[in-house]
This record gives sequence, structure tokens and C-alpha cells, in this order.
Amino acid sequence: MATKLSLDEVTRYQEEGVVAPVTVMSPAVAKELRRRLESVEKCFPQQIGPEKR
Repeated sequence: MATKLSLDEVTRYQEEGVVAPVTVMSPAVAKELRRRLESVEKCFPQQIGPEKR
């Protein structure tokens, strides 16, 4: 995973004020975090169920 913006991304940010998409985690990490979130939502549906997103 890159840790710096490319020259094109820096230029785009300077001109448009936004750069997207920016990868912040691997698909495997995202999948695990989603699994954990959905598990907690099932345990506490009143407090943090999917409808609270």
C-alpha cells in the first residue's frame, strides 16, 4: 500500500481540493472489520443495529 500521494494526486488536490479514492486498508482488513462490526450489531441490535448506521 502506497504511503504518499503521487505528483498527479498532489496536483489534483491543489486544483480541486479533493483526492479520491485513497486506499486506507487492504480488502482483507476491511472484510474482517465488517465481520466484527456485524457481529457486535447482532449482539446489541437496540444500541448499534444496522438501522443506526
